[in-house]
Amino acid sequence: MDLQFGGRRNGRVFEERAMSRPRKLRMYAFAPGVWLLTLLVPLPASAQPVMSEDADAVLKRMSDYLGGLSSLSMDYEADLEFITGEGQKLQSISTGSITLSRPDGLHITRFGPLVDSELFYDGQTISLSSEDINSYFQMEASDRLDVAIEEFRVETGFTAAGADLLLTNTYEALNEGVVTGDHVGSAVIDGVVCYHLAFRGKDVDWQIWIRGDEQPLPMKYVITTKWMTGAPQYSVRLRNWNIDPQIDDDLFKFEAPSGAKRLDALTVDEIGEIADGAQQ
Repeated sequence: MDLQFGGRRNGRVFEERAMSRPRKLRMYAFAPGVWLLTLLVPLPASAQPVMSEDADAVLKRMSDYLGGLSSLSMDYEADLEFITGEGQKLQSISTGSITLSRPDGLHITRFGPLVDSELFYDGQTISLSSEDINSYFQMEASDRLDVAIEEFRVETGFTAAGADLLLTNTYEALNEGVVTGDHVGSAVIDGVVCYHLAFRGKDVDWQIWIRGDEQPLPMKYVITTKWMTGAPQYSVRLRNWNIDPQIDDDLFKFEAPSGAKRLDALTVDEIGEIADGAQQ
């Protein structure tokens, strides 16, 4: 594959090649939560994803690159749209950071409108803590990060924003449920020229923007729930990537603050904020 872009950006010249028109692909769907809940949309066994060659190659290159990194960190900004009972579309905005060290280290911060929280994974346990409500939830987990992320999702219904991008095989995870996919064109995000890919599924569509240089990192990720009133979206912007961060192992270790309440289950409201409603 030799995809290039048209135009001049930051003193570099990119030549754009012709794109194939959209075809049909399978989908990975998401719903709101403290962290993004993953809902698989199954298709008949005979249905096969149909992607343009360009979209498939770019997505695979990103997955191979991310999966080959032993550690990484980035900041994110996430916008979650929701519809009120009166039919008004509103946005809940959260920000945070993600630090990952394979195979057994993950730390995520989330600063939301009402409650801030942190997620810790140290190869043995996953802990989700909020100082705002002086509470935390903790569970035993696999010593493999990919498995631990899935275990946490199954146990609680919640995963980290853009969790599929943290897996060793992002390509396989993102293609689950996809019906069609296409390379739409190019776009500039934070001064970097990116490939713009668009995918369709039965109930959810999603888009991803991937850097077109020697570091094929995801820069933006948008998920649209098509058949819900107002077609609400979840979007996340990823910036300040570091593919070789200096990490203190203590970052992944959680120690409960004095007097903090351990929750038996997680409770969240309709905009994804942790609520202090679980029984001890």
